[in-house]
Amino acid sequence: MKFFTPFLFVLLSMGHLIAQLDIQVENFASGFNKSVDLAHAGDERLFVVEQVGRIKIMDGDGNTLPDVFLNIQNKISSGNGEQGLLGLAFHPDFVNNGYFYLNYTAGNLTTRISRFSVSTNNPNLADPNSEIILLEFEQPYGNHNGGDLAFGPDGYLYIGTGDGGAGGDPQGNSQNRQNFLGKLLRIDVTTDFSAYTIPTDNPFVNDPSTLNEIWSFGIRNPWRWSFDQLTGDIWMGDVGQNAREEINFQPANSTGGENYGWNCREGFIAYNNPTSACIGVTDFTEPIFDYQTGSSAGCSVTGGIRYRGCEYPELYGKYVFGDYCSGRFWTTDNVNGDWVTEVALNSNISISGFGEDVDNELYVLDLNGTIYRVVAGDAATVSIASNGAELVGTTNITNTEYQWLLDGEEIDGATFINYTATQNGDYTLVVNNENGCFYFSEPLPIIVNNVTDLAGLTQFYVFPLPFREHLNYKIAFEDPTEVRVTLMDQHGKIVEEKQFDRTATINDQLSTQDLASGVYLLKIATEKGAMLKKIIRY
Repeated sequence: MKFFTPFLFVLLSMGHLIAQLDIQVENFASGFNKSVDLAHAGDERLFVVEQVGRIKIMDGDGNTLPDVFLNIQNKISSGNGEQGLLGLAFHPDFVNNGYFYLNYTAGNLTTRISRFSVSTNNPNLADPNSEIILLEFEQPYGNHNGGDLAFGPDGYLYIGTGDGGAGGDPQGNSQNRQNFLGKLLRIDVTTDFSAYTIPTDNPFVNDPSTLNEIWSFGIRNPWRWSFDQLTGDIWMGDVGQNAREEINFQPANSTGGENYGWNCREGFIAYNNPTSACIGVTDFTEPIFDYQTGSSAGCSVTGGIRYRGCEYPELYGKYVFGDYCSGRFWTTDNVNGDWVTEVALNSNISISGFGEDVDNELYVLDLNGTIYRVVAGDAATVSIASNGAELVGTTNITNTEYQWLLDGEEIDGATFINYTATQNGDYTLVVNNENGCFYFSEPLPIIVNNVTDLAGLTQFYVFPLPFREHLNYKIAFEDPTEVRVTLMDQHGKIVEEKQFDRTATINDQLSTQDLASGVYLLKIATEKGAMLKKIIRY
């Protein structure tokens, strides 16, 4: 990542465009200090990493909790430039062991990978004294520290590192397989929690010319990379020198060992000042996309995330990334076997990172302290309407299958978008698409007739009918039971609801003088079922 002042820009001209999907960003939360990473721990909480050395928690509505989850400002070497607290990953079994992992620069330009534990007394606080240092290595310069770390679908911890900094990789670190700089590392932290071991299938195990931890190499500064939550593919933004910014892709079935080319190549072109290690080397893994550094497109790529959420079906499967300097966003998708990239949004955001919540919905971080939610196209909708017993479903979701529910239970054979109700109760339409997403309509109460058998019910009398300012009802049961009485409009919206403890008789009145004229539903529900009456206010 390069920290520069954003500048004005114009649209980038591109070939191979498909039908363009523009994205938008919605303000979700603000007030952070140099926000650079965001992660979830398997629940609705979102953990925001501040480069200055703090981790804060937001709830699912974007409210920041009052307590700081972790503060290690006394440990980091700097919260400025490209140093500081840079990455966070939760152990796959965090809910049971409480372990999480940090990537930060400490002391005299040292990259440190450490494990911390959550407090045993408060799930919203970490234990600052629980640190176990797993891996350390020196950085020759203050920039190009990488910073991301993440658990792969194989359960191993992957760590992205920069080339050590300065400009042009003067020490040739990225092509030097005897150090950790300019690499993607892969270690096992599940078999020895106090240290780490080497996965036996790492590509260079038992190769004396290469450190065993190395998974791939030839990387300049992988400022933000991620796993595809569906496929396990790796997507990586690699910041360029003075010529090209690039996006690298590694399929999930890779066995590792890729050489992404730096400092022999920069994007799709040869670097103009390579090290001697590049002589005769031709087996490089090319990026899937690059753009000119210092152009109107930007000057420092920020790798993103392939969207696997369900709320925006048109965005599904698209990789969203951006540029820190220009605030430009792109999407990349596979079209007939080719990766196609197009501009999706021009903004004034200093794009410092991306993150996902537990539902794989997408967020973007502004270094200036604001978190945005990424939206695109129309949000998925499912609704139902009725004409008597005829139920009509409506949805904007394509490539779908349908299932009707009655009182939360599947109706056998009811797998079309429309359905004819045969019983009284609450009907719901469930839609699922080819992406494995399920969408539910709001339940709609339907009365096929006004007679319903409810076990134990001996009386259900409503008066006057039609009603106006008051609605009286008498209910009787064979035995005392808990009862919930609900008055709803004809669309199922609750107007008033009352709960009665175990009783055999109810003689009650609802005040209805503020209600509009129209059709209403009065529902009584017990542990044995429910009954509805259609009533009219004049």
